[in-house]
Amino acid sequence: MIKRIDDRTTNYYGKRPREKEEIIDSLSRVLPLLKDSSDVIIDTTNMDVDVICEKLKDLL
Repeated sequence: MIKRIDDRTTNYYGKRPREKEEIIDSLSRVLPLLKDSSDVIIDTTNMDVDVICEKLKDLL
């Protein structure tokens, strides 16, 4: 996620060190709560869009 934030040019939030710390802190606190309450988790980190779409279609 941090690499994506560093690479993007359309939104500057997260580029400053303090903002990165906030993002990492929020992620470390919120992600476990989301995972615990989820029925399905699709990690799209290294997935092609077509594969993601197929996985989502399979859920229907």
